[in-house]
Amino acid sequence: MQRAPTEKEKGVNKEKERVLVIDDEESIQKSLSLVLTGEGYDVTVVGTGGEGLERFNQHPYDAVILDYKLPDTDGLNVARAIKELDPKVALVFVTAYSSIETALTVMKLGAFDFLEKPLHKDTVLSALKRSLLTKKLMEEEKALDRPNILVVDDEHVIRFSLEESLKASGYSCRSCASGHEALRKVEEELFHILIVDLKLEDMEGTEVIRKVRGYFPEMMAIVITGAPSVTNAVEALKAGAFDYIMKPLDPEDVLSRIKIGWEKHRNAVLVKQLLHSLQVANLEMEKANQRLNALSVTDNLTSLYNHRYIMDTLAVEYQKARQFQRKLSVMILDLDHFRAINDKYGHQVGDAVLVELGAFLKESARSIDIVGRYGGEEFCLILPEADGTRATVMGEKLRQAIAKRQFTPVDGISINLTASMGISSLDEEEVDSVAALLNHVDKALYEAKVRGRNRVVCWEEIRKKSESPRDEGIENAVLDYERHAGNAAKELKEHYIQSVKGLVNALEAKDGYTATHSYLVSYYAGAVSKHLKLSEEEIDIITTAGLLHDIGKIGIPDAVLNKEGSLNEEEKALVRRHPETGAKILGPMGFLNRELELIYAHQEKWDGQGYPYGLKGNDIPYGARILAICDAFEAMTSKRPYRKAPFTAARACEIISGEAGKQLDPALVMPFILAIRGLLSRERKLHIKELNKMVDLPEII
Repeated sequence: MQRAPTEKEKGVNKEKERVLVIDDEESIQKSLSLVLTGEGYDVTVVGTGGEGLERFNQHPYDAVILDYKLPDTDGLNVARAIKELDPKVALVFVTAYSSIETALTVMKLGAFDFLEKPLHKDTVLSALKRSLLTKKLMEEEKALDRPNILVVDDEHVIRFSLEESLKASGYSCRSCASGHEALRKVEEELFHILIVDLKLEDMEGTEVIRKVRGYFPEMMAIVITGAPSVTNAVEALKAGAFDYIMKPLDPEDVLSRIKIGWEKHRNAVLVKQLLHSLQVANLEMEKANQRLNALSVTDNLTSLYNHRYIMDTLAVEYQKARQFQRKLSVMILDLDHFRAINDKYGHQVGDAVLVELGAFLKESARSIDIVGRYGGEEFCLILPEADGTRATVMGEKLRQAIAKRQFTPVDGISINLTASMGISSLDEEEVDSVAALLNHVDKALYEAKVRGRNRVVCWEEIRKKSESPRDEGIENAVLDYERHAGNAAKELKEHYIQSVKGLVNALEAKDGYTATHSYLVSYYAGAVSKHLKLSEEEIDIITTAGLLHDIGKIGIPDAVLNKEGSLNEEEKALVRRHPETGAKILGPMGFLNRELELIYAHQEKWDGQGYPYGLKGNDIPYGARILAICDAFEAMTSKRPYRKAPFTAARACEIISGEAGKQLDPALVMPFILAIRGLLSRERKLHIKELNKMVDLPEII
């Protein structure tokens, strides 16, 4: 079989079809220019909408390939302007942002096709050829009463006789003797009907039909044959033939079939146009339904979920947690003194504050959390996979973030907010329904308000308090202490940490390395945090968490900690519980809420494959991501029961680089390497006075 000649080989004197490409991506500009020029098109490439309109004004084009997003303007605006200049131009949109809305919009504009990036050569060429042929059909609409016919038969007498007969009946007709010649003619001229012999010298007639319909699917095809059979008829119809005529041909019969077939074909075109209109209408309806569905579950002020959706979702999450024995907590957040903001600035500013806070809550939440507006200035967070302790840590982090943030609802106004939060969880006693859960969270929120606002209260804390003997004098003294004892709390926290260090030191006796490891992780984390220019408060929290991150290992048997071989599944499960065990040891005193969050999450991995919660990416607290790198580095550069020869610092840094974007935060890997290189170039040893121990730091090789 011979190949089809290229445009250069055809030797025809027809004017090249002009194509204007408007796209700002250099790679797409080059590839489209190369491909389309190679196919014989006259191609102009520009990078902006303004340049495209200027070129189109200078010289009209047959087709425009247009990017949906352009650097200087919206591609839709360019398309509208081009359509005003030439309503029949073949317009093909390309975009990397495919959606129902974009498809609907470009179809309404009259685009002939709509392609998604990345673009493929065959897809682009096929779309362009179809679009140009459709354009020709539109331009020659008046000629449809007498369609243009191409006859393909390698028998000269039959071909000539049929061509003359058709011309005598008023049809425009061309003929040729081979399949390849037919394909060339189809590219050069618009034909409405193809009459082709089933058996040609260079290819099967069915193959000609398939290739022609690849250019223009609407072309009507009729197969003629001197060797009739059921099999041949079936093959012809499968290829897309409208009719099947046996030789010798009766001119009157052929003309009759063409007339009937063409009438049906025209009706099919009308049906296709109707279907196109219906498709547009369906897309509009689907888009409207999506908007309605969104409105039915969305708060119209903050765009968060509304009260109804929150209640429905909570009922579902409650049942799931009960059925599969999973953790679940609920938090209700209430802005403190919000009425004063409305009174001072007006309700419009107050509404803007709620909108900004809603966006902040959504941004701060984990991907699995459900955030909604509960009503007024109250917001609700449904927290799957979080028990009361974990939810309290999250609430405290959120409370502090709100208190630190400057809210700017409108230009020129900056407002400081505080929030009170109540928390209830599924692991509490007497929680046997969603109503009980909400009752507990309401009481916890009320208690937070009573205690002076700007605080987090968990129902379990209230329950324990109610079970102890009551004394009004003691309660008043406690409230007074909570309001005025900030400095004393700091001192207590420092004393508490000193006491807890005794537990850390005890780990050294269990396995000979965990306490040293904890001090070194804290030391490295401090260096990295300073390199990142974090605040003194953040550095203190991260280094403290680094010191205490493995304290939960005190509950792991010595035999497991010192095992030289691989751990079995039961032993692995024991080890994986150590973050939660550590939080239970440290949690009750309440001094280390922010540190607890990092201790909980220091074994989470960037790719979501860590434990205990399987957090992923930015859902992992920032400080915990720092600890994860420091923890890995120290583990690789020190002796362990399962590895006697530690890695060099350089090798450990190389492994850490390889885990960027996998186990470790890719944005923190390079700052860590720079910080650790700087530290180890200055320091060779570390004296851990609490252990009365001098430790050699790894060498930089």
